[in-house]
Amino acid sequence: MVVRCPAQPERLWAQHHNGIFRSDNAATRWETISEAAPGVFGFALPVHPKDPDGGLGRHAWYYSDESGLVDLTAQGAQTADDINDAGFVTGRSNAGPAYLWSPATGLQLIGTLPDPYDDYAQGLGLNESNQAVGFSAFAIPGPDPWRSFLWTGGAMQE
Repeated sequence: MVVRCPAQPERLWAQHHNGIFRSDNAATRWETISEAAPGVFGFALPVHPKDPDGGLGRHAWYYSDESGLVDLTAQGAQTADDINDAGFVTGRSNAGPAYLWSPATGLQLIGTLPDPYDDYAQGLGLNESNQAVGFSAFAIPGPDPWRSFLWTGGAMQE
């Protein structure tokens, strides 16, 4: 999958089995982001809505001019599902709970909904106030394994 940067339309990003790639000239020429090693699988690569140098993908990468390419997976992220204008990222951690990450604070687990059976949670959306939305769930089949959450003010609520 190829995505276009809204802030700089000639900038394109792509990620697949062979790594992460960037074009600054509407796909005439592609540059390999060498810090990103090829993976076993690839996912779609969402881009920052206003920063043409801030791309990341579900393999949990973050890129900006200030930080370069940061491997969020090495910090415990499993997915990177959304980014806001301040550079905060949300997704699912390798440990199971949802997380909030920023260049300043690193990866912070924000948890699961309070239920003894909830095994994991995943942040799917993030606004400019750093409020995350997503789902909390448990692996054991049951009547309602998926529950929506809002994380705000340091607490997760259904």
